[in-house]
Amino acid sequence: MTRTRWYSLGLRDLFFLIAIAAIIVSWQLDRRKLIAKYNPVSVASTSWNVDQVLGKPDTKAQGDMPTAWASATQDDSKEWLELKYNWMVRPSSIEIHETYNPGAVTKVTMFDWKGQERVVWKGAANVAGRPSPALNVIPIKNSFLTRRIKVYIDSPAVIGWNEIDAVGLVDGKGRKYWASKATASSCYADRYISVSMPGFFPISRTPAPNVQAVPATNNPFGS
Repeated sequence: MTRTRWYSLGLRDLFFLIAIAAIIVSWQLDRRKLIAKYNPVSVASTSWNVDQVLGKPDTKAQGDMPTAWASATQDDSKEWLELKYNWMVRPSSIEIHETYNPGAVTKVTMFDWKGQERVVWKGAANVAGRPSPALNVIPIKNSFLTRRIKVYIDSPAVIGWNEIDAVGLVDGKGRKYWASKATASSCYADRYISVSMPGFFPISRTPAPNVQAVPATNNPFGS
């Protein structure tokens, strides 16, 4: 009798646990649908994220395109992009593909083999049109071997999101190298709204700076 009673209780407990698991799974699915409905960028999407600057340019049209990086806010603060490359390069110039509200780049630095950051170009923000893609070619006079650079953007100086699609290093033979890793001061993709429902936890997320992007395939001799 005792053995049968515990066996019966075990089955009831098992069914109870299965029911709880089913409720949790159902709630999670409904939660993801709710996030996707109110903020599609936050679910399985890299639109306007820092990984959009990896590899060759792929934004085909001008304007506010999700295939380019955008900061979390339009004009609230100065921003930066830090890019890493698979190859050590002595660049003769740096190509910055600005696809929306260009002209906000004010400084470019390169890191030497010791990790020391050195300014290689500095200028003033200059409004270049809205919306208008622009290829910003920055010549490097006192160049040295590097695989890491940083681009500074004066976002408040040029109204609107200053979106960048790609940043390439060009060596003395004209070969172009595209970024394989990137971090940013902020990303529009990290903006999450807060959704609160009675009886449920609020869904929210704070923009996270220094987001590490997924490495991209890098062809050192691509154009």
